[in-house]
Amino acid sequence: MTELGKRLMERGESKKVIEIVKNSIKNGLDNEMISSITGLTIEKIQGIREAIEYEE
Repeated sequence: MTELGKRLMERGESKKVIEIVKNSIKNGLDNEMISSITGLTIEKIQGIREAIEYEE
């Protein structure tokens, strides 16, 4: 696989993880549980949570 292909695949996976985080937040999961599921840091999850609240 080319370097570009790898980057595109990683970007797609990142978008999927962010979508999982957003859905988890909307379903009432706390940051610790989401971190356990996704492997993201609490800080990144909190940032996504704040972005969702800002959008609403």
